[in-house]
Amino acid sequence: MDTQKRKIAVAVGNADKSALEAVYKNLQDHQVLDQVQITFFPGGMEGLEEALDKASSGFDAMIAMPLEGVDIAKFWREKWTALKDTLQLFVCEDFHYITLITENTNDIGFLPDTEKNVMRIEKFSEALKSMFRLPLPRLAVMSTSKNTDGKATKEDKEILMPAVQKAFEKLIPVFGTFSGEVFFASESFLRFDGFCFVNREQANDMLAKYAGINILFEAEAPIVLATPITDATDVEEIFRETLYKVNDVLRHQKEYAEMSKNPLKFELERKNSEFQAF
Repeated sequence: MDTQKRKIAVAVGNADKSALEAVYKNLQDHQVLDQVQITFFPGGMEGLEEALDKASSGFDAMIAMPLEGVDIAKFWREKWTALKDTLQLFVCEDFHYITLITENTNDIGFLPDTEKNVMRIEKFSEALKSMFRLPLPRLAVMSTSKNTDGKATKEDKEILMPAVQKAFEKLIPVFGTFSGEVFFASESFLRFDGFCFVNREQANDMLAKYAGINILFEAEAPIVLATPITDATDVEEIFRETLYKVNDVLRHQKEYAEMSKNPLKFELERKNSEFQAF
């Protein structure tokens, strides 16, 4: 049984610190997330900087609540230069997963070459496995075209489609390219777990379809970094859901690491545990 506490730093942003502390206390009183230990840091930019400075040593994860006028993802990347071109992963409330394959730029002209796209598709697939316990995530790569005719662009044919083919040959179930408007209007997206968009504008268009609590993760950070991105006003609910999701990610990462060391041993132990339950 896992008895080690998961240590999470929380930068409260614009939220009322006492309100978030009350949420945490309520969860403790009801023995929910009893393996989580939270340290709250003050609001504002100073609290955000202090939380990140201390979170980088001694914490397993950091939650940054929204802070008006601050792009938290950009702040993280400025503090940790190793995150400059790493994978950002958006989690929609109904558990669709989104990433960008253009290194977070808005300009399709800076679309990475085929090999780099393959690498980012691989990283996305691996992140979904290790962070969200999806054993074989089905991925869709979106087109660079803004038209509704569904026709592939030159960039699709010369860069994206070859990347999809090479990733598929590596046994990653990835398909595309798909025209965004046609794809989502037909509900074809329901067959997929994750979506690779070519720029932030496309990603934002999809996120706008989900008015719930969406969360941005830095998938390759030294610790789990998460910040909610939502227009919802119920701060306590936003914090609670983000906390649940971060705790799940920490637990899944540990299980995945153990399973990856010795997958046969892990599977035998799991089956033995299931057998003893009868």
